[in-house]
Amino acid sequence: MDAEGFYAIERLIEDLRDRFNFDLRNIIINPKDKKGYASFIKQNILFVYELVSIARNLTFDPRNILLFKSISSEFSLKDYFKWFEKEIEENKEDIKERVPLLKAIEEVRVFYKLWTQIISKKVDIIQTQGNKHLKNIPIHNNGERFYVYVYELNPYNTLKRKHMLAFAQSKFQEERPTEKLLRYDEADPIIGRRVFREKDSVKYPGSLILLLDGHHRTHEIYRRYLKGEIKGNVIVELKRG
Repeated sequence: MDAEGFYAIERLIEDLRDRFNFDLRNIIINPKDKKGYASFIKQNILFVYELVSIARNLTFDPRNILLFKSISSEFSLKDYFKWFEKEIEENKEDIKERVPLLKAIEEVRVFYKLWTQIISKKVDIIQTQGNKHLKNIPIHNNGERFYVYVYELNPYNTLKRKHMLAFAQSKFQEERPTEKLLRYDEADPIIGRRVFREKDSVKYPGSLILLLDGHHRTHEIYRRYLKGEIKGNVIVELKRG
């Protein structure tokens, strides 16, 4: 994906999240208003193809976490597709791109199933509150460093980033071998610190990781975790900042 596509997808995710708050099926159309109905169907077709774009370009991208949290909490994609497929069949003479549209719906359905049944389990492995999952994490023998689990590098749960991602740096990290991503780099370490959240116990380390440097590297590590290329309980070494 080029730089334009990288940022376009990011904007698309934000746009779709906003639109999940408004179910397209709720639009009232007069059956006799053919122009209004055509516009209505066009909105739904655009919506499906935007989801296909997400599925093809960002299948395992951590940026999809917020998108799928929105889907599961505010919008029933299963019900929506069932409704739209029926709408397509009942008006097939007026919908010229019926066949590719049905294929697109099936592609998104497979993508959604992947996220809800496989990836979401990796995302939700730790709760949004509390730090009991850190009960057995090793304590670094160097006071200037500390360990984190790979599954903690969730940018919408236990990791707080200081700035957005940049295309060139993300591309560079994507091309690095896994062993180099995970290895501590004296010249360019991942820098951050742990912070206690409200429900954390003082018995264990703070569950929020405030990331100061290494955003693109941790993003790529977490992406490979979602893909199944890195185990979640692998530990990563950070420099205290």
